[in-house]
Amino acid sequence: MTLRATTAAILLAAGLSAFGEKAYVFSYFNDVPFGGRRGEAAGLRLATSPDAKRWTVVNEGRPVLVPEVGKDRLMRDPSICRGPDGTFHLVWTLSWYSKSIGYASSRDLIHWSEQREIPVMEGIPETRNCWAPEVTYNPDDGLFYVYWSSTVTGRHTPIPDMHRKEAGLNHRTYLSTTRDFTVFSPPRLWFNPDFSTIDAFALRDPKDGSWILFAKNENHTPVQKNIVVAFSESLADGFHQPVTGPITDHITEGPTALFIGDDLYLFYENYRQHFYGAMVSRDRGRTWTDVTAEFEFPRDIRHGTVFEVDAGIVASLHRPGRFGQDEEPEKPADAVSDMTMLSLKMSAEKMNGLGERIRFTGEVKDVVRGADTVQMVLDDWHGSLVATIPLPTRAKVPREWGVGARLCVCGTLSFRYPECDDFRIAVARRDDVEVLRAPAWWTPARLAAAITLVALLFLAILGWALLLRHQKAAERSVHDAVQKERLRLSSDLHDGYQQLLAGCMFRLTAAMTLGEKLRNGGSPVLWRKVDEQFDGLRSSLTHAQDELRAALWTMKEEAEGPAAIGELFRYAASRLPQWEGIVSFETEGEESPISRRYAGALLMILQEAVGNALRHGRAKHVRVRVVFGRKGLAMIVKDDGCGFVVESAGGAPGVHLGLKSMQSRAENIGGRFAVRSTPGSGTEVKVVLEA
Repeated sequence: MTLRATTAAILLAAGLSAFGEKAYVFSYFNDVPFGGRRGEAAGLRLATSPDAKRWTVVNEGRPVLVPEVGKDRLMRDPSICRGPDGTFHLVWTLSWYSKSIGYASSRDLIHWSEQREIPVMEGIPETRNCWAPEVTYNPDDGLFYVYWSSTVTGRHTPIPDMHRKEAGLNHRTYLSTTRDFTVFSPPRLWFNPDFSTIDAFALRDPKDGSWILFAKNENHTPVQKNIVVAFSESLADGFHQPVTGPITDHITEGPTALFIGDDLYLFYENYRQHFYGAMVSRDRGRTWTDVTAEFEFPRDIRHGTVFEVDAGIVASLHRPGRFGQDEEPEKPADAVSDMTMLSLKMSAEKMNGLGERIRFTGEVKDVVRGADTVQMVLDDWHGSLVATIPLPTRAKVPREWGVGARLCVCGTLSFRYPECDDFRIAVARRDDVEVLRAPAWWTPARLAAAITLVALLFLAILGWALLLRHQKAAERSVHDAVQKERLRLSSDLHDGYQQLLAGCMFRLTAAMTLGEKLRNGGSPVLWRKVDEQFDGLRSSLTHAQDELRAALWTMKEEAEGPAAIGELFRYAASRLPQWEGIVSFETEGEESPISRRYAGALLMILQEAVGNALRHGRAKHVRVRVVFGRKGLAMIVKDDGCGFVVESAGGAPGVHLGLKSMQSRAENIGGRFAVRSTPGSGTEVKVVLEA
């Protein structure tokens, strides 16, 4: 300690003692390494102030108590409470993931009891951590209230998008009470808002005895990480009233508060911008004003507790040699300091840039192969540095050094000053690189490639299945079309040509029978009958030829576009001279072309209807009328033949087959078919096609 600093501390302590004044102590930790230990494991640090505004560090900022318990041997978030007997009780976070907190006691803040690990959450096996414990004395029931933040798996939904080290966490505040720090009550949920909360700090209002709770809203999406306030009439009952909105900016934590007269002061840490802030409330915690500019806090201070002490305690703390050391012990030449990015940034000015051997742990974010070296970007919570590791040019970069691996590297530090944003370490040997976690096989690039491959495979299978389905549908469509055409041809041949040929066969047989009789001396009457049979045979064969020609024309012309009904009728008249003088044609309305398929079907129906009228009805005149409308057409074939009873048409094979044939053809083109006939009054056949 310098002479000037020593003199100032002695005068401060002497002045306070002389007037019997009260003073204030700030217990805290920071990220400045000491004695080969990284800052959060270096130990408890103290500062004092006569007015809580201007703070002087104790022991030149060096630790006054070094942690000895816990898996990680940390001393984060130290909280000190003075009991009614004058004993100071200290609790702290001793490990990142543990069911316990640290505890020690002292009468003078210099000499401390043996440190103990208190398993406050041992009875709840799903507990993941115990962070930021606080201790508060409640004069209402004479108990010490020890409270902390824990995540208990399954009780609350994990916060999304948290940092990888905080993944799955969702904190609530738990409480245990004790009288002697030996026997503790079972832990219970004490502060349970609808958000993750840590860093609770309770303070009694000396005016009315009510309690005020400061706590951090830890929610990350959307970002909160700020301080809120809750109120309660009883510390034992916890805090159930709705909390206020945030009273600090985002990225703040570690609240501690005290009353000075009627003014309530809140101190808090802005851990991203590395400063301590102060606010004041003059209405018992309802409204707040920022007064940071009025305060001077110790350099590098992090998450602590402020409390009132007698001036004699402060004088004792600043007495030279009280902690048995005036200087930081000299490190051995091969000493290595454990450092984080935050501690590097906080202590950059003291390192003068070169020669410090450090150990750094981080996750590999990038790997760059150079000549005889490999450069790796290692990232921890607070930033990244570049580690240069020797590796022969022909040697491959070990897979366990890949992106996503977690490495611990030991080397010599250098950095760019004054920006302090380009930290680098030179690693002398490959053996100075320890692999804590190999990279996962599912790197983002590999995962994207796997997803792409699976998607392409799925699309290929889907396309193949759709192609097969399309091919089968096409084959089925072709098969159905062929079958339909076969049925149509079968119907045409059966209903038309078979009957005509049967008639021709009948006439030929009759003519042959008459020929036999003529050979035996027939009369002129028989010769006349023979002539009649041959004439009928010629007529039947001509009819069959016309039917076949019509069927072939229909099949040929169906794919050649629309046809006009007038053209169709002219064609029918030209090829059937036997209709001349018997069949008349007329149209009504504005004629529009129809498809060849429909035209062919109508031609076949027309031919069958006229043929039936001439063959079976012995009609002397047939009137064919086509009526065109807005939504289709109607073809009406009416004759003056003998007519028949429609209901009994089944007894006349020729008539029955003709009706069935016409009805089938009309239905095949989506039309409606109807026939009306009365014996002695002719027959009317009607086909209606709608667009």
